[in-house]
Amino acid sequence: MFKILNSYIARSVASSAAAAILFIGFIFGAVNLLKDVLVYLLDGRIPLGLFMKLCWDMAQYVGTYAVPIGVLIAVLLVLGRMSADNEITAMRTSGLSILQIARPILALAMLGVVAELGINFYLMPKSRISYHVELEKALRDTAANFFVPRTFMREIPGAVIYFDKKDGKTYQNLWVWLLDKQQRATRIYHASSAVIDFDLEGEVLRVLPYNGTIELRQASDPEKRSANNNIMQIGGTESTVEIPLGDFLGRRGFREKIDWLTLPRLLERRARLANDPKATDIDRLKVTLTIHNKLTFSLGVFSFALLAIPLGIRTQRKESSANIGIAMLLVVVYYVMSVAVGWLDKRPDLHPEILIWLPNAVFIAAGLWLLRRVERTA
Repeated sequence: MFKILNSYIARSVASSAAAAILFIGFIFGAVNLLKDVLVYLLDGRIPLGLFMKLCWDMAQYVGTYAVPIGVLIAVLLVLGRMSADNEITAMRTSGLSILQIARPILALAMLGVVAELGINFYLMPKSRISYHVELEKALRDTAANFFVPRTFMREIPGAVIYFDKKDGKTYQNLWVWLLDKQQRATRIYHASSAVIDFDLEGEVLRVLPYNGTIELRQASDPEKRSANNNIMQIGGTESTVEIPLGDFLGRRGFREKIDWLTLPRLLERRARLANDPKATDIDRLKVTLTIHNKLTFSLGVFSFALLAIPLGIRTQRKESSANIGIAMLLVVVYYVMSVAVGWLDKRPDLHPEILIWLPNAVFIAAGLWLLRRVERTA
C-alpha cells in the first residue's frame, strides 16, 4: 500500500511540477524574447528557424528560475488539495508519518537539484552565449536586406534613407537626411546613383555618391540653408559619407558575464586568479561567489520543497490562486535574500560566499520546524 501511495504522490507532484515549469518558463521566456527578438522577426531580419533556435536557448536560460519555482508551486498545490480532500488525514490514520508522506516529494526534489545543477553549470552558460552570438550574427548578416525600395528607412539613429531601386550595392535615386537630436535635417544628400557598403567591423554605413549634391543647413536653425554653402555638387571617393549604424546592428561584442561560464571554466579562472599576484581579493571573490551562488540556487529546489510540504498540509486549500500566492511570496523572500547577499561581492571581509547559503539555511530550518509541528498536531 505504501508503494501505491508513494507512486500516487510522486506522479501528482511530478505532473504538476512539469506543468508549472512549462508555464513559468513560457512567461519568463516570452518577456525576454519580446524585448530582444520579436521586432527583428517581424521586420524579417531573422528567419523563423533561427527564432526557434533562440527560443530553445532562452528555454534553457529560464530553466534556472522555472525549476525551483515550479517545484514549489506543485508541492503547495498537490498537498493543499490532498489536505482539503482529507487524503492526508486518511494516510495518517493508516499509520503513515508526515515524513513518510513527504518521502516521494523529497526524492523528486533531489532529482530537481541534480537537474538544476546541470542547468546552472552547463546548459544555461552555453545557451546564453549561443543566444547572443546567433542573434548578433543574424542582425549583421541581414542588415542590407532591411533596406527596402521606395520606403523611408528610419531605423538607423540620426539618419533617414530613401531610394527607388537597387542592384547589388548600387542604389538609384538615393536620398540621405542626417538629423540632429531634435530629428531635424542638418545635411541632405542626393545622388542619382550611389554605392552603399556596410562596414560591420567599423559599424558604419559608407555611401559613395555619383553625380550627387549636398545641402548644408544652419547648425542653429536647420530649417534654413547654410549661408555660405547652399547646394554643392559631390561625386567620387572623396565624397564618401559615413553614417554610424549605432544599435541597428544589435549589441555588438556583448560582454560575457561571469554567470555565463561553465563549471570547468569557473574552476579554471579561480585557479588562475589564485596564482595571479596582480589579481585582487575582489576578483577572486566574484568567481568563488558565482560558484556558490549556482550551488545555492540548485539546492533551492530542495529547500522550496521541504518548506512547501508543511505549508501545503496546513493551508488545506483547493484554491490554486491562494497556493500560488503563497509560493510567490516565498520566492520573493528567497531571491531578495540572495540578491542582498550578492551586493556584498566587493566585501571579501564579510565572506558573502558563506552568507549566500543563508536563504537555504533559513528555508530548510523553517521547513524542519514546521514539519515537526505538523507531525505533532496532525
